[in-house]
Amino acid sequence: MTPRQLFTRQTFFQQMKEKFAFDRYRVRFVRAIERFWTLLFLTYFYCAETGDGDESLGLKLIRNRREHGLVDWI
Repeated sequence: MTPRQLFTRQTFFQQMKEKFAFDRYRVRFVRAIERFWTLLFLTYFYCAETGDGDESLGLKLIRNRREHGLVDWI
């Protein structure tokens, strides 16, 4: 793995922890982990698509438009 790939992955997981509470969810079963990851990635990509590739901007736009209930629900 190149340093750039490593940095990209570390940055991604740090953003997932900070913005989407990735580190606060506890599950016991593999199926539950798969479901959680699926929902988390769908939320991330929804935010990235809304922000034209920038998930941080997308999350801000969603919160400003009062669609944050949808992200919270997902």
